[in-house]
Parts: sequence; structure tokens; C-alpha cells
Amino acid sequence: MSKTILIVEGDANQSRTLASVLEARGFRVEETLDGKGSPDTIRSLRPDLVLMAVDLSAGQNGYILCGKLKKDDELKSVPLVIVGNPDGFNQHRKLKTHADDYVSKPIEEAALLDAVGGLIGLPDAAGGGDDFGST
Repeated sequence: MSKTILIVEGDANQSRTLASVLEARGFRVEETLDGKGSPDTIRSLRPDLVLMAVDLSAGQNGYILCGKLKKDDELKSVPLVIVGNPDGFNQHRKLKTHADDYVSKPIEEAALLDAVGGLIGLPDAAGGGDDFGST
């Protein structure tokens, strides 16, 4: 059974790009543009990992949502990767409720797969080949 990743991204095109990379690597991917509703989505979906953008629609902020998720006893064990401008990463890492990993925009496929694979492992490549180099 493939592992599920929830992408919480305010930009539908960016979300689709991320989903394509992850699906090609064998993950099951769900997407939402709704940062505010993401805790409920995570509760119902029970993903193996959440990939969350810093900049979300309706004034939502991935750093703030990450803090809320990591304080929630039901959701804090779900690995969370923040995706965004690296300028804010160091400040966020200093907080008690920081993300499990960070990926800088513009996103490089290798960095994305390294972050995800480091937290939940990588399934065998869907096509049997290793398009992204060995890990």
C-alpha cells in the first residue's frame, strides 16, 4: 500500500507540480488549497506526511498552521515539511513547534524527495527506474 502525502498549497499550479513529482515516485497524493481547513483534512485523511506551503490563500500562514498542528495531540505525530522561501526557515527552526523538514522554493525534485524520503521513506520507483538518482 502506497504512502499518502497531503499537499497544502495556495497555488494550484505549484500543488499540481509537486503532486506530479510525488506520484511519479509512487506516492498517493491528496491536495488542498484550504490552509484553514487543513487540520480537519488531516484528521479525516490520516496522511503519512503533510507538505505545507508557507504562503497560503485567505491570509493563512504555513508556519502558524504548523505550530497549531504540532500542538494538537491527535496530529502532532504526522511529519510535516514546510515549503517556501528559505529566509524564514532559521527563525522557525528555533521554535518548539517547528516543522520536521524544510524545502526551499524554487523546489528542486531531489531536495523534495530527500526531505520526504528522510521522514517516511521512498517507495520503489513506479517505472522501476530511478529517475532522481540514488538516495
